[in-house]
Amino acid sequence: MESTECIERVPATPEYVLTVLQDWYRTEYCCEYGRFPQTEFQFETTVDEWDCELGYEFYSWKDLSRYLNTMWRLELDQQMWKEVLYPEEDQTLRGVCELIAQHVTVPVIREETFFGKPCRPASAFLAIRGLLEAKGVDVSDVGPATELGPYLKAHFRALVGSLLLLVPGRLPGVCVVRTTLQKVLNRIIFCLIGLWLAGALLACVEPRVLYLFLILVPLYLVVHFIAYRLGPARIELGELQTFRDLAELVAETDLTGA
Repeated sequence: MESTECIERVPATPEYVLTVLQDWYRTEYCCEYGRFPQTEFQFETTVDEWDCELGYEFYSWKDLSRYLNTMWRLELDQQMWKEVLYPEEDQTLRGVCELIAQHVTVPVIREETFFGKPCRPASAFLAIRGLLEAKGVDVSDVGPATELGPYLKAHFRALVGSLLLLVPGRLPGVCVVRTTLQKVLNRIIFCLIGLWLAGALLACVEPRVLYLFLILVPLYLVVHFIAYRLGPARIELGELQTFRDLAELVAETDLTGA
């Protein structure tokens, strides 16, 4: 049986879209800060408030529209986005979610029969494989007992992005375990930032301190680049250890009314 046969599509709702947006924000926040964010998005949340919470450098609603097109794999023109994104202080997430819901569908598990008996977890497992394969991930070696860790590390966005669509609101928190070298480099970065701040204050008294910045700037860029390029030691997804655990979570989720 092909993996894609275990997936059917149903129309999305604004509520479903809002939950996915919240989950994606929560996941990236957990990766960055190691804890859940306190902010919960609502339909009444303005686009400006949402934009500020995302933490990206969106200089205009056009940048935000390109981000949403990429995230949801849409090709909506900027005029359509402008109607729900601009002006950012007046528009809310309700309009954004309603627009997205009109153009996306929800992947729902189609329960198939295996050896004469229906098995939703097995159908969920094949559905996960199908979604990953559609995103270019080699799933030829993926079985129910396959460890999640290596795939979370190598294909984080593809795997988590698929899960957010399958189990909105139910995905466990992501924990990124840094390597010892990354921890050391992060401390060096904080020290460099502290030296910058101290140098800025001392420059008011002694202008020659500004030469310190000529040394610190390239040093900071090099350290930041190395820390960014180094992959984490491992990535954990709550208590989930294998694709079987993941399939059972997906099997328990019903999105037919999404």
